[in-house]
Amino acid sequence: MKYYNTETEVRLGDRVIYKHLFWGQSEGEVAYLPGVSAVHAKIIPNQWVVRLGNGKGVFMVFGPDIEFTHKRIKFLERGVPSMPIEPNEEI
Repeated sequence: MKYYNTETEVRLGDRVIYKHLFWGQSEGEVAYLPGVSAVHAKIIPNQWVVRLGNGKGVFMVFGPDIEFTHKRIKFLERGVPSMPIEPNEEI
């Protein structure tokens, strides 16, 4: 899957901007990717997660038939995962 209207593949640790539905935007990090991250029992297989700076997660749909992320997610830069979702973490 690529970021909306780009050729940039989504990767764990990417720094992104999430545009809220009604107001503002928040910086975040790709914290969970199916097939890359350790499996978490409470995250369904077709979801990936952006963890915002305030610690909250935004759960997005992921799958082989989805080419692009939602247009409210904007790629900023590659990064090293600093806040991945751990398998036993309460979410």
